[in-house]
Amino acid sequence: MGGMLLAIPLFGKRRRHRQDVSDRVRAEARYTVQYGSTVRQTAERFGVGKSTVGKDLHDRLPKIDPILFNEVRIVINDNVVEGRRRGGTNSFAQDPERLLARRRHRPP
Repeated sequence: MGGMLLAIPLFGKRRRHRQDVSDRVRAEARYTVQYGSTVRQTAERFGVGKSTVGKDLHDRLPKIDPILFNEVRIVINDNVVEGRRRGGTNSFAQDPERLLARRRHRPP
């Protein structure tokens, strides 16, 4: 009988945890859509890792809110295209030596 009493509170905690994750996923998605933020910016804002935000937005969100997922996917795809267009210029601006090293190693 003691085991059954322990099972009830544990189930409640698990259920609450699922709700917390679901709320966080929705909040990350709304933030990404509202501000057009990158995964990195969203992760910084919510105090979680990039991998967590990526998993939240790519794997969990479609199951939780497919309509919001479609909006997020548009923003993320735009961010990827923008990053490819720049071709790493932000990284090189932070470390100009990296740009010189990259140019030295290019074949003629």
